[in-house]
Amino acid sequence: QMQSPLFDFEQSLRGRSQQLEELAAFLAAKEKTVALVKGRGGIGKSKLLRDWSLKVKGWNVLCVNEAANWSAETFKEIPDGKVLIIHDDAHRSRILDELLILTRDLKERGMVKLALSFRPTGSHLVQGALARRFDQTLVSEIAPLEQLSRTDVRELAFEVLGPKFRQHAVMLAEVSRDTPLVTVVGGRLIARRQIPPILLADEYAFRRAVFDRFIDEQQGRAEDVGFDLKELLQLIAAIGPLAPRDKRFLDAAEEFLRLRADQIVRGADVLVAAGILLRGGTLVRIVPDVLSDFLLEQACVNDRGESNFFADAIYKHFGDRYLSNLLRNIGELDWRLARRKTSTSLMNQLWTKMEKRFRAGSAFERKTLLDAIQTCAM
Repeated sequence: QMQSPLFDFEQSLRGRSQQLEELAAFLAAKEKTVALVKGRGGIGKSKLLRDWSLKVKGWNVLCVNEAANWSAETFKEIPDGKVLIIHDDAHRSRILDELLILTRDLKERGMVKLALSFRPTGSHLVQGALARRFDQTLVSEIAPLEQLSRTDVRELAFEVLGPKFRQHAVMLAEVSRDTPLVTVVGGRLIARRQIPPILLADEYAFRRAVFDRFIDEQQGRAEDVGFDLKELLQLIAAIGPLAPRDKRFLDAAEEFLRLRADQIVRGADVLVAAGILLRGGTLVRIVPDVLSDFLLEQACVNDRGESNFFADAIYKHFGDRYLSNLLRNIGELDWRLARRKTSTSLMNQLWTKMEKRFRAGSAFERKTLLDAIQTCAM
């Protein structure tokens, strides 16, 4: 019998009563059109929106499918009546502006609401797009999702560990309190006897074991391609979202990964089929986002938070084509490391290299650098 996935949304939602109340008020307020749900990776944004939307009555609930293609006919997919559209991870959206325009136009036809979730590091992207299309009076900013209380995390830990392993709930809650996804996956791994509870004594070792096992399970659903897919995943974590069939990507990736182009394309297709990569149009990215976070951190820094110079190598091979993506992804990693008071600043290392390149480059190269930085900051 096949085991259930390590991570799903079946566990109880805890500690989000304020957000649920504010989302209900948003739905009831005729003068509000857009709700904003902000929280860092792994804090429970997707779980909150899923549980809330399942209990919504009298509305047609539509979730944006990143893999779908946007067209001029998209509006025809919207049913009549009251419509609630949910877009998770809007900070990574390729179609956010089109979605906002659609929502604005549909509002004239009848009752329509849009809920967007995003990370703090993507606030400027979402808020900037929103400001161009909607008056601020139409927007509800839901209370940001913060770290759960110890009591809530312990209750979640009791639930996922089950009665046989509930004695480990307090320690599990302590080492995973800031990331409910780690509580859930870690608890299930302990309950399955796939990682030993003794690892709870070392937070870093426990988190690493949890994500390593999570990756193993995800890759276990993928076909064997004859090489380790983890290096390809780390590359995508650094410069994604990207188009794996793009010739410029493949030319650089062949040298960086020491693989042929057909192997890289095949590897990406297998990862999409296994559900580790999500395809949106021609682009792919790693899901869930927090898995991408871990892969990039594991590649960039050691267990003491010291740089492994992976970011420098990525910049050397892919900086010309993917600089804005690299800056955004490394910037998010730096933000997370700073919250843990890790001294390494990967961005400072990149800025130093970029400054040297800027000073020595041609006018065209300097403009390319400035355009990439501006794109990242938008």
